[in-house]
Amino acid sequence: MGAVRLRACGGWTVLLLCLVLAACSRGGGGPLALANQANIFSALKAVATMQAIHWTERGEYAASLADLQRSYGSQQTAAVAAAARDGSSVFGYQFKDLSRDEGGGRLDARMRYGLVAMPEKSGDGPSFLLLIDAGKIRVDEERGTGTSSGIEYFKTAAAQQPFDAWPGAAALAAWEPIRMRSPQEGLKDAQALKDKYDAERR
Repeated sequence: MGAVRLRACGGWTVLLLCLVLAACSRGGGGPLALANQANIFSALKAVATMQAIHWTERGEYAASLADLQRSYGSQQTAAVAAAARDGSSVFGYQFKDLSRDEGGGRLDARMRYGLVAMPEKSGDGPSFLLLIDAGKIRVDEERGTGTSSGIEYFKTAAAQQPFDAWPGAAALAAWEPIRMRSPQEGLKDAQALKDKYDAERR
């Protein structure tokens, strides 16, 4: 199969990437796993956006995906919320709200929200972690714009046991921060991965 060149297309970039990767997969391997991970990360970003709105309007984060879904029902996150509630999986991943702080007490929804996504089968992909901390929000008062949203994303290839507590510094050291990339950067990386995959299949 010849290489397919990808072009940025606004808000449809992630969808296009997923469709291209899924279309060139065979039996759920390689690109399909990458497409699943892209879907998971897209869902995490949607959750973060909805939580930011919830905190702005209500002064606290929704304590769970189920609560968030009831308040701001989003089709994009409906399947993820159902999976977290039922203990089922979506896109091959299971989700769990973080409900406890580092010391084991109840997580303060006025300040924090966390969500972990782990592959249903260990080794089928990296785990993802979304942490939102209102204490890290920073605003440029002169410009009236935010310099830090308090939203952070992490991933790790290391096998993880299910957990529901906010990770302390030692636990978080095992996770790699995910730097938010521009659509152009993402498409360039996706094209490189696809070219590599095409070359291996020749």
